[in-house]
Amino acid sequence: MAKKIRTIVGSPLTPEMLFQLGVTPDFSPDGKPFNPAEEWTNRYKIWTCHGYRESGNLDVGFLQIQRGSAGPDKQFELQVHQELKNEGGTLNRVLATIDCLEGDLSCPVKWDYTSIFLDANGKEDKSLTVNVEGQSSDSEIRWTRNGLLSKLACKGRPSCDWCVYETVQRRANQFTGNPTFDMLESLERFKPGQQLIDRGRVNVKIGNSGRQLHRFDQIGTGILPFEYWVDESLRLCLMASMNKVYILDTENGQRKKTGTQRKGTK
Repeated sequence: MAKKIRTIVGSPLTPEMLFQLGVTPDFSPDGKPFNPAEEWTNRYKIWTCHGYRESGNLDVGFLQIQRGSAGPDKQFELQVHQELKNEGGTLNRVLATIDCLEGDLSCPVKWDYTSIFLDANGKEDKSLTVNVEGQSSDSEIRWTRNGLLSKLACKGRPSCDWCVYETVQRRANQFTGNPTFDMLESLERFKPGQQLIDRGRVNVKIGNSGRQLHRFDQIGTGILPFEYWVDESLRLCLMASMNKVYILDTENGQRKKTGTQRKGTK
């Protein structure tokens, strides 16, 4: 029996490396108008790398983010739908609706969030279901998790991971500094001392072609470093952290109307 070839990736998961692995498109502009400050829908494939080029790498789910237009008060809505496949055929589904305040970094003002787990037959394990409702002000964060109220004093509203995804598109090509902030990861876990670092436009070689992508890095307490890559149309096309990447689905990620399921649906 022939021995299977296993070649170590041996590189960070950059746009160039992911293209070599056949995971990403060539990031060429699609010519479609895109305004990151207006309504849009981005859908991402979630992919994990286990260290080898030939095997062990998996599509594990998707993330969809839909943004609405901001009103006169600079508030807008984000709708989030994420599904992740786990070992044994179980599925984690996350649905969230977030009222956000637009700024240098958008911040959640009010939100509701539901996480459920489904077995291989699609049956929900209610013992693992989490329902969260929360709100923030300039001095306090309050959220209720399955009926249990938590409060946390803060200095200014925090951001959250999904708000950062929205923010980098508006900040691309503006070069407005490297803001520091606190973050509510998945609208629950408080991660202070974050920084979003603007690396500017980066020339990326994809096959025989060159692309200009705008790179941001996020570093901070309690997280793995995160890279954000914004394409020439100002759409966030790639996010990478350690062995997990989120890749823009160019076929399904640019629809104005979506089938995002609301809280409590299956």
